[in-house]
Amino acid sequence: MRIIKALKTRINRQRKRNKRHNRCAQKDSVLLKKGTFPKLTKQEMDLYKKTWPSIDLKEKDTIWARVYKREHGFSPYFVGLYQSCVLREILNPKIQLHAFDNKALCDIYFPEMSFAQPYIRRVAGVFYDSAMKVLSKEEALDILNAKDEYVIKPALDTMQGNGVEKVLLNGNVSERNKQILDSFSRQKKDFIAQEVLRQHPDVARLNPSSINCCRVTTIFINGKFDYSTILKIGKKEAFRDNWNSSYLVGVSKEGILYDTAYDDSINKVHETDNGIKIGGIQLPMFREMIAKVESLHKKYFPNCGMIGWDVLIDDNNQIRFIELNITIPGFVGEQLCCGTFFEPFVDDINALLRNKV
Repeated sequence: MRIIKALKTRINRQRKRNKRHNRCAQKDSVLLKKGTFPKLTKQEMDLYKKTWPSIDLKEKDTIWARVYKREHGFSPYFVGLYQSCVLREILNPKIQLHAFDNKALCDIYFPEMSFAQPYIRRVAGVFYDSAMKVLSKEEALDILNAKDEYVIKPALDTMQGNGVEKVLLNGNVSERNKQILDSFSRQKKDFIAQEVLRQHPDVARLNPSSINCCRVTTIFINGKFDYSTILKIGKKEAFRDNWNSSYLVGVSKEGILYDTAYDDSINKVHETDNGIKIGGIQLPMFREMIAKVESLHKKYFPNCGMIGWDVLIDDNNQIRFIELNITIPGFVGEQLCCGTFFEPFVDDINALLRNKV
């Protein structure tokens, strides 16, 4: 019986790996249509596999590594799309962390973090106010009707900005209520409606129509901490700063923007759509922002290896959080812009993978 059980476990694990391979390969095949990227040599592929011995890497899993090779040179420490799926499973266990990804409840779970002020939220189909008092739909409408604008977004699954919307209200009460109800109807499940944040003018000028926030990726494994930072600069007239509507640019450890930004087709730009040169810009209150996310990671998520923090400095020089990404913290674009940041953690990660396997 034990042999049969072990065999079934191995078969199921292999099926899961094959499914993951195919899913990532389909996504990566789209990338190949956007540019020409050098293949890895046999020696590079061998070193790649040697660096990550517990990850079943195939050639079709190396497309992003080829992108990185073209831009920065080959690195065996680069983590591509397929590897990131494997690493998330071991570093950020869903069974412990998935609930914390609920954007509609982050301010309740983490009162120490200054999120955009919530106006109303819908959780499990029930309306609540900012203090989690149950509301009728009519009461929820009254709260939003008193505002001129708000951001509404799904409680879960906002990857690439899906479902995130800025609503500007106008007209009489009846017309405004209709606009609010229409925004509700575009949200298929639970959501949060919250204030529109105002960013620091030094960053706002890069694209005034969007929140140009930092994505700070923090790593905390076996007591070792490090981080990597990019800035997401919205394209002209864009409201969202997700990669499909923005440029990603790396940020140095001193908080200074690098010269080159990338769109989601891996095209390079050196200035914003309104003509501002990107390189050399100093982000305000950068050291304070990094110190804050390091403290929060260690305090609230000691069992979580990586977190992607969407954070900005507002027009009052305050650190404000848009959201935190735990189940999908983001790996690939961050490395493309800043270089790979996994080398100090490779031995620790491989040990975790070996124990899992």
